[in-house]
Amino acid sequence: MKFVSKDLLPERVVWNENGRNTGGFKESDLCRYLNEEVWAILPEELKAVISERECLQIVEGKEERFMLKLWLPSEFEVFADSWASEVEEGQQFEIFKDPRNRVKFDQDGERAHWWLLSVCAGGSTIACFVNGYGVDNYGGCSRAYRVPVCFSIKK
Repeated sequence: MKFVSKDLLPERVVWNENGRNTGGFKESDLCRYLNEEVWAILPEELKAVISERECLQIVEGKEERFMLKLWLPSEFEVFADSWASEVEEGQQFEIFKDPRNRVKFDQDGERAHWWLLSVCAGGSTIACFVNGYGVDNYGGCSRAYRVPVCFSIKK
């Protein structure tokens, strides 16, 4: 079972401080933030039931699969489309079939942009995100957007 939080974490986080998407999500500052800083503050009872999930990324035409405990959904898993990225694998998460569920809010109840796992095809400084209206978008990796907490529960 996959879990994607309804709300976003309060901090805005850059994809990569260096502004590049080299190495994709797996090698990003954003991935390290989730799997080190956010992981460290989760309750032990929750950590005990989280299982690793296989993620797929394509960066500069190279496909790579890797395992993560905390992850973000791909562009395809949110929109059932790869408008900006190259990954068309898996299925759209059921919750995101209703476009209203793509809109996420910050702690003040304001609509907020949130990062996705996918990088943009053909651009070395761009990654995909969902804008405050729930629309597929892309932006520079040095921009700071929010993230949901996403994980898989052991069966």
